[in-house]
Amino acid sequence: MDNQRTEGIYVIPPAPGAVPSGEYVEFVHAVSEYPPVSRKLLQIHAAVAEVLHMIGAADAVESILRDLDNIQVLSEDGADAQLLSHRLQLITA
Repeated sequence: MDNQRTEGIYVIPPAPGAVPSGEYVEFVHAVSEYPPVSRKLLQIHAAVAEVLHMIGAADAVESILRDLDNIQVLSEDGADAQLLSHRLQLITA
């Protein structure tokens, strides 16, 4: 069976120099109204993740997202103004 061509099933590519395992991920929707996962969007996501990893930006992005999740109340002295700005940009984008 060619898992690369089966709708919703994607073969996990091996890391460089590794032996292919044949493992795969299958996306299944619990609610039928949602469209199937786009192969093109998965490819774009993987490419962006690879670039972020190569330039070391993934750690910085992870740190920002962790801060956004951990801080529930902004400080009274205005020290969290940049955090507030980032959160507002997320909801207006």
